[in-house]
Amino acid sequence: MEMKLNPGLILARGRDFPVKLFYSFMRLFAKDNKMKILDIGSDIQVSNAEKKEIDAIVKRVQNWIQKHGDYTKYSSSFGTIELRTAVANFYGRRGVTINSIKDIMITRGIIDAIGKVIRSLDITHVIMPSILPFFPETISHMEGKKIIFASVDIETGEINLKSLKAKISHLKIQKGKVLMYMAHPAAPSGALMSDTYIEKKLLPFLRKNGIMLFVDNYIYETCFLEGLCPISSILSFPNASDNVIEAIGIAKEYGLPGLRIGAIAGNKSVVEAVRLLAATSVDMIPLANQRIATFILNEINPKVSAQRVIEEFYEEVLPRLEAMGWPIIKPKAGFDLLIKVPPNFYREDIKDPALYACFSILRRFGVAFYPVSFPYRKSHRFFLRIVLKQKPSKIGQALDLLVRKGFNWDSFKPNEEDIHFLNQQIKTLDLTKL
Repeated sequence: MEMKLNPGLILARGRDFPVKLFYSFMRLFAKDNKMKILDIGSDIQVSNAEKKEIDAIVKRVQNWIQKHGDYTKYSSSFGTIELRTAVANFYGRRGVTINSIKDIMITRGIIDAIGKVIRSLDITHVIMPSILPFFPETISHMEGKKIIFASVDIETGEINLKSLKAKISHLKIQKGKVLMYMAHPAAPSGALMSDTYIEKKLLPFLRKNGIMLFVDNYIYETCFLEGLCPISSILSFPNASDNVIEAIGIAKEYGLPGLRIGAIAGNKSVVEAVRLLAATSVDMIPLANQRIATFILNEINPKVSAQRVIEEFYEEVLPRLEAMGWPIIKPKAGFDLLIKVPPNFYREDIKDPALYACFSILRRFGVAFYPVSFPYRKSHRFFLRIVLKQKPSKIGQALDLLVRKGFNWDSFKPNEEDIHFLNQQIKTLDLTKL
């Protein structure tokens, strides 16, 4: 008997298809041509100094779990009290008082957190900024929620609340049935809402319209404007927890994406709903992972690695891009750098200039960026992304390689072989086999 796939699953897969297509091709291309690809567009990479510090903590935890038999024990679906206390202390250092017992829930990173919040609440719609990473949208599709896209200023990260209010009123959505997702700072643009906007406009808008806000606060210390570090938690504003649930992780600034540990804090009713969901589904995170995360939060200062990223951006990355004449969207915070697609890729026979530009650069120069498109903006803008947290000097080496091989942003263009090959891939590739 053949069963039909969940329609939301197909929608979700289609949304991130260009990215998955590109990276599956990147791996095949590297293998077939027996060449090393300089990938500067996807994952974060820690420096040797950071890795040494992390390895020392992992070794200590390894000795602990062997001594206490943690491998043979079930863990609490709520997360250990030690880890929740470490999260509470993390907030405490930023001026936010959080109860480690009642107000915190441990998750498998931020992606898992937004999924749990969406699944556990009785909502019909999810509001998303027109500039966002793909995973909140894919999760919403899979959970059968209707999506409302809110217009966002790519430079400031601020939502056009007047326009959003009109959309909500037109749809006649019941109060309390809407969740809004927002990355702070905005990802992948690196824009950062001002504290004044958050306190005077955003939070009052949420209260008035009965909207719960999920904040993806993936970094605190990596800021490119003096005086902004650390970035203010939205929970630090008066009465914010009435309408805000915030998620943090240790993947980005702490450099442990493989551990899959995060936490949510804030609105009590949302925390309780997620706890109920986790307990019902017997969702337990290994004790070893939780113990490592506890040590990491208590002992590692993310400001150190953040400062390295900031210095490399200003001293190595930005000067090279300026010398190449390559326009960028200058970030205010975060690890993402959006650079503009070469103009010759804007053609009628190219639907996704970012995907085709990444593909052409990879085939001819062996450097992998990351294709980014914002299809829900009126201008349907396209960019390439660089992840700024890489091994020291890696981005500079990749850009130098492009220059040595004759790359020119103004004149670089796709050849017919590139277009034909990629068009055939898009037409024939099975979404289930990427």
